[in-house]
Amino acid sequence: GSGSTINKKKTEGLYIHSRVDPYATHDITWKNGTEDGLKILGIHFFTDLEHTMNYNYARAIGKFKIRLQRWTQRTLSIKGKALIIKTLALSKIWYIAHTLPIPPWAVLELNNTTNNFLWSNKNPPIKLKNLTRSYKHGGLGMLNITNQAMALRLKSQSPMFDKNATDTWIIFAKYWVGTHLKTKMPSAWQHLVDNSVPQNVILNSDDPLFYTDTLSIIKTIPDLFCQKTPSGNFTQPTSKQIYLALQSTQKHRHRLPGEEYWARIVKRNTLNWDYIWATSYQEYNPNYMHDCLWKLRHRTHSTCELMHKKLSNLHTPKGLPSPHACRTCKKATETFMHCFSECHTPTHLWTNIAPYIKKILNTTLDTIQPHLMLGDFSSHKPNNLQSKLVTTLISTVIYFVWIARCNTFHENVQETTERTWTKVKRHISSLLQIKYNVAKDKNNIHHFKKHFLINNRLGKIRDGTLQRHI
Repeated sequence: GSGSTINKKKTEGLYIHSRVDPYATHDITWKNGTEDGLKILGIHFFTDLEHTMNYNYARAIGKFKIRLQRWTQRTLSIKGKALIIKTLALSKIWYIAHTLPIPPWAVLELNNTTNNFLWSNKNPPIKLKNLTRSYKHGGLGMLNITNQAMALRLKSQSPMFDKNATDTWIIFAKYWVGTHLKTKMPSAWQHLVDNSVPQNVILNSDDPLFYTDTLSIIKTIPDLFCQKTPSGNFTQPTSKQIYLALQSTQKHRHRLPGEEYWARIVKRNTLNWDYIWATSYQEYNPNYMHDCLWKLRHRTHSTCELMHKKLSNLHTPKGLPSPHACRTCKKATETFMHCFSECHTPTHLWTNIAPYIKKILNTTLDTIQPHLMLGDFSSHKPNNLQSKLVTTLISTVIYFVWIARCNTFHENVQETTERTWTKVKRHISSLLQIKYNVAKDKNNIHHFKKHFLINNRLGKIRDGTLQRHI
């Protein structure tokens, strides 16, 4: 042997019942499970599983909140906040979820904390379940905490489906899970049952929570664990495959609320949402401009029309004012279409930017609203480079239109149309110049011409100098 021995001074044991005879102490420290329990690889174990779950998740959620609190001091985009939640904050939760079921109260607490961080402690305009969609379907790729925790834990238990597995823990897993799976699909899971397994076991409150919870997950997606390899053994799905299977079992509404709103505006189902969502974060502007365009597509900007609707839902007393008129033109109700398309400032900006968009798309056809401000150019069949550059121009106009509106509404600073257009041109010119300087330093002017000028649509290079057309 290796000659290694147990260091009894550093070894601890946990009582699994009320008393232990004195001769069974083996000269190590024993804990009764009422204080800190037994700590193994960062997880505290107690004699009561429910207390073990609550204790570990309460500690992890506390660290989760502290980590997010450190990032609240920074000005972050919605996409950046979602990335921090997925990669940095939830990592401690996923570590525990590999071993312990996650209680409902913990899921609720994590969802509330996530919403508060994403929307800066304001009422979330988009439901968290819609944010679990991928970017190409209008979401932020957020993870459903319940399903992800199930997937991680089920992945760690998937070896029990292997006929040749000899691990000791699998004997206990088969004892509690095998009979149920055999009755669910006998031909696939016959090998999980042998003479040592109790017959006709019925799940009840006395069964171990760990295995009853596991069994309920497997019954939801049984087909995923019935796939066999050419050798006849069962495949072990990855945690991502399990997560996607669990997600597919949940009912999602066919359209997002923003999609339904814009469909009513268009009155015909002519908006290509697959294309619109696919271009949400594929452009050259900063992320805060991406967010502005993304919110417009979701219809979450706080226009007077939307705010009036929210106040109406609160059942306020009589005397509720009618929808506010636009503070810029003072003529029409500030709807989304009016704010971003029909008022004189956005109308002037769209009129000025449209020729550049037509040049980039190499078309003479006009794009009507709301297709233009939503960035739906799928009918022109643009390539990826054209889509990114056009979406950059669109998000720039949307952003400065909204900034001008907010300055007028909140600070009573009247933004003129020409001043707003000057800001748009200055931003696009600055963006092109920065990209040109980077390409020049890297001796990659060809890349700059291909991605940003596109056959001299927005400018040209003469004698080593960038001449902008906008």
